Amino acid sequence: MKTLNAAMILTTVLMTTAILHVTTASAADKEVLLDRKEVSVDVESAVVVRTSQTPDKVKLQLSVPFGETVCEQTQTVMVVRTDPACGYDTTYVTRRECSVQTVCEVTRNGACVSSRQVNSCRDVVSPITVTRTCSLPETSCVQYGTAVDRQDVHVVLNFKDLGRLEAGKQELIRITGSQNHTDGSNDKYTADILMSDEKIEVKVQDLLGDRIIFKKAE
Repeated sequence: MKTLNAAMILTTVLMTTAILHVTTASAADKEVLLDRKEVSVDVESAVVVRTSQTPDKVKLQLSVPFGETVCEQTQTVMVVRTDPACGYDTTYVTRRECSVQTVCEVTRNGACVSSRQVNSCRDVVSPITVTRTCSLPETSCVQYGTAVDRQDVHVVLNFKDLGRLEAGKQELIRITGSQNHTDGSNDKYTADILMSDEKIEVKVQDLLGDRIIFKKAE
């Protein structure tokens, strides 16, 4: 009877483990085995499987959608403004120009021995160019949208501080890459531990390259 109860308990544990796997890693998640130093997938989120064969560091490439704000609808209206496209007019202005001249009053032996300062003024007419004002069409955006283009990005997964897994053991981790914000040029990452026999701390760093460091929780 004790043997039967033990078998039932073991079956229950296995079923619970299987259910945990299904609920934390949904059918939509793409699983990838970390069995080499470089792994790539064509999605932005994947469940990576760490085993005893996983290297200490794995370079994971993801395909992340990047959004850019674009104008989807424009509107053109006529506006009155002063603009070179309206053309130019030429007008004339008069300004007074004055200068000081030295006039010799007395000469002796061909040399000036007495002089005085005389102010001399005259009117000068000059043309100037004036930009015209008119009605011109002006187009503005009245509806914005987002254009999405996928880009290949990569992050380094560092398992060195965890040590090697025992043969037959597995850890499941969901790695997700995303754009830092619409119109942004940088990518960011999250890591969620889905299945592990021990508590793991996760640290995401972007200094000198994106990487995720895993270590045992204290």
